[in-house]
Amino acid sequence: MYSLNTNKNQYMQVSEDLEVYKIITTLPIDYKDNDLDQDTQKDFDHLHQLITMYGKILFFSKPRRSTYKGKQVYEVTFGVEQKNLFELGSNPVGVLENRLNNIVLFSDTICTQGVNTNIWITKF
Repeated sequence: MYSLNTNKNQYMQVSEDLEVYKIITTLPIDYKDNDLDQDTQKDFDHLHQLITMYGKILFFSKPRRSTYKGKQVYEVTFGVEQKNLFELGSNPVGVLENRLNNIVLFSDTICTQGVNTNIWITKF
């Protein structure tokens, strides 16, 4: 992955290996200038912290609202520089699914498996 350095008007290499992941969740998460007074912001911060403890995160987008399977959801995209960082067996996001499952947030409990799933993680 390369990033444009506008001061020097040249590209610099950020990472040789870039892997991009997307989280879609029905849990209300938000980000506004790192103001942790609201529970939605605290939940986003906790989710971010749980993921960043596994390695260097190159970027992490702000939550975006959209519709998924007819439900109001929030989408977050992030990238890492390590190959297969979250792979568990044949599941490319198995580590995250296992680690995040049943984590209690302010709004609800994260559920990555079963009929009450409220967070879906995919690798691009």
